[in-house]
Amino acid sequence: MLDQSAQGLAQQPIFQDPDSPPLDPSNVRLFYDPKGFLRATIDDRTYLDVSIVRAFPLSHTDRYIGVLCGRLDELGIVEDPSELDEESRDVVEQELARRYFVTYITQVEAVSEEFGATYWSIQTSRGRRSFVAKGLRDNVSYLGEGRILISDVDGNRYEIEDIAALDDESVSMIMRVI
Repeated sequence: MLDQSAQGLAQQPIFQDPDSPPLDPSNVRLFYDPKGFLRATIDDRTYLDVSIVRAFPLSHTDRYIGVLCGRLDELGIVEDPSELDEESRDVVEQELARRYFVTYITQVEAVSEEFGATYWSIQTSRGRRSFVAKGLRDNVSYLGEGRILISDVDGNRYEIEDIAALDDESVSMIMRVI
């Protein structure tokens, strides 16, 4: 069993990699140029080929935002994006929503399994959907506290935010296949 200090370390990532320094939010400006390309100004230098990613996309979705340049060269990490200026916060929200698009499952209507593939008919936050997932051991992630992430054969992601919040029939169908 971990002692209290080790448990705290497990929950709060620590960055010690000199290639990914923490960025001071007051020195970071993220914006779109007139043609709609994402740009970043850090301190007094502007970067043209910029991407925004989550350092911990499953466990710390609102913290630790990576600012990348070019072919995934990391400019640094913004520990708390809420400390960025308003325009930069808006850019971060837009970029992350686009990059980490997830549909939330609200009800399972039917699920069946055949030859290692599962066929799902579901209700979601975006309406009724059907999808196929192969190899559930590789395509289901248990995120803790009742959260489950399922990836389909096309790379789409479906999340169950809290399996206990679903109706009993949905839970029963899910438990049969995962």
